[in-house]
Amino acid sequence: MKLGGFIVDNKQIFVDEEGNKHEFEIVDVFEVENKDYAVLQEKGQEEAIILKIEYDKEDNKTLKTIEDDNEFMEIRDLYYQLLDDE
Repeated sequence: MKLGGFIVDNKQIFVDEEGNKHEFEIVDVFEVENKDYAVLQEKGQEEAIILKIEYDKEDNKTLKTIEDDNEFMEIRDLYYQLLDDE
């Protein structure tokens, strides 16, 4: 599912390509090499997703799907390491 949306608060509602609404909660935010990422969990689900946080000229935050598979796997693995270190 490709997602994108503005960060307003810890609860986000996204609409997928089929028009279905999905409610997520931001459960963690972390930085890797000066890039920010958010971990979101869909309401009622155990699995979480990681999205990239991008900033516009006014410093508004937007969540974007990580398109590059290698980047996603690297970020996912680093996040798991962060969890293990806690």
